[in-house]
Parts: sequence; structure tokens; C-alpha cells
Amino acid sequence: MSSGKGKMMLLLAVFVAAAMKTSVAQDYCNPDLCDPGNDHIGCNNPGGFTSNCPAGAKVIKMTDELKKIILDEHNKYRSTVATGGVKWLPKAKQMTTMTWDDELAKLAKLNANRCVQKHDDCHNTAKHRYAGQNLNHITTTAPSIDNVPQVIKDLISSWWDERLDVNSRMVKAMYDPGRHTMIFHFAVLAADKANKIGCAISQWPENGNPYLYLVCNYSFTDVVGLPMYAQGEPCSGCTKGCNTAYAGLCNPDEPVSDSQYGGTAQWDSNLGPAPFEDWRRLLSAIEPLQYI
Repeated sequence: MSSGKGKMMLLLAVFVAAAMKTSVAQDYCNPDLCDPGNDHIGCNNPGGFTSNCPAGAKVIKMTDELKKIILDEHNKYRSTVATGGVKWLPKAKQMTTMTWDDELAKLAKLNANRCVQKHDDCHNTAKHRYAGQNLNHITTTAPSIDNVPQVIKDLISSWWDERLDVNSRMVKAMYDPGRHTMIFHFAVLAADKANKIGCAISQWPENGNPYLYLVCNYSFTDVVGLPMYAQGEPCSGCTKGCNTAYAGLCNPDEPVSDSQYGGTAQWDSNLGPAPFEDWRRLLSAIEPLQYI
């Protein structure tokens, strides 16, 4: 075989291997992705709006401008937490910078296309086995919702407002404060291990009024019994340096690991998926344990 043909065959093999890897990564019907009894939002889901959606339902395109707004709002608030801007909460020593994740956004879109504000049972990925999710909406008697960028800021701000009901004990070890107090949107927003986010927006008419629905998926969620974030002087735990754009945050390439919580399993999100059973053993060893 000539060297030219050999190179072509090798290149073809690489493409086939990459395609097979992608196919495996997108098998959302894999039962290992979800807790027993929970269906994955992506399993056998063809996409598009469901039969529950009324006529006039539409997707709000996730433009680069909207992505930037979502990331900036999250990282701005995370910076405020990390640097002690929330006076009654401790500073964070290894608060990661959130960056965009297309797969999390794709799964968020499947939720948004159901036209009902409800958490799906499971939206984990091969890389993010404990993915979090925040939902919010706005409706108005006006004929349309025009200033979508400002609306998105307002919806994220309402999650931030939940900080008023958070205390330092929750930061040290998350617990449910009770059915009448909502803190879990903030807890996901401020989770130091949540370094990836992907969102989707849909809109439809409801009772004659426009209804805009925001879904954001995160690479990690809030878990009762685990810390919301590791406490300490801002950026003192960052191993890749400090973000100059957002004070107190680690650089975007900061590896995510559970070492600050005393666990034995190490996970660098830049190196691929974590061993699932290691995470199961880590989390199941902590009581009480509850997935939010």
C-alpha cells in the first residue's frame, strides 16, 4: 500500500472512530446516565415542540449576544459571592468561571420545547453526571415581549434574589430550609463546581398573553449534604490563576475536582468524563443525601 493510501485509510479510521465516539456520547437512553426510574429528556426525543404546545409557539434563537448576557450575569454574581459581596455569606476560594456548553443547551431546548415550566427528570450527560437546572418565566398583558436581553437579566436576577434566604450553614452543607423558602436556584448559580452552562428560550401564547420561558442547565447541581462552595480567600484555591475579568473567580481552564470536599475521586473536567461509580461512592457516603 502506498504511503498516500495509507494516510487516507488512517484518516478515514480516525473519522469513523470519532463518529462512533460521538454516537456513544449521545446515547441518552443509557440507563447509567440517570437515577433509577428517571427518564432522560433526550431519550427517544426527536426535538421540536411537543403536542402540549399551542399554535404560535416559537424558539427564541440563542444568539451570541444572549449567550454573553447569560454568562456575564452568572459570572458577575459568582464574583460577588466569591469576593464577599454578600456580607452574611463566606467568601469562596475556588469559584470557577462559567463557560458555555452546547450539549447542556441542546438538552435545555428539549425542556423549553415542552411549553410547560417543569423540571425534567434527568438531563445528565456523559461528562456531567450531576447536571443542575434552573427554570423561570415571564408573562405580560402587553401584546409582545420585545426586550429579550433585559428580560433574561431580570429572570436571572430573581434567582440571585434568593441569596437573602441563604445562610453560612447552607454554604457549609446544603440543606432544605423548608417548603416555603426557595434557595435552590441561587445554590446552583453559586455552586463553585458548576463551571458549564447551556440555556434555551421558548415563547408561546398563554391565556392570550405572551409567555417567555427560560431553561438553564448546569454541569453540577446543588446536593443536600454537600458544600455549596469551598470557603476561603478569593482565588486562593485556584490552580490555574485568577480571572482578570471577574474578580475572585478562577481562570476558565480551572479543573473541577472534589478534592476540596475531602473526597478521594478526582475529576478534571478538561480530561473527559469522570468515573461514574467513583462519584456514586463519594456522594452516597454523605448523609443526608438528596438530589434537587
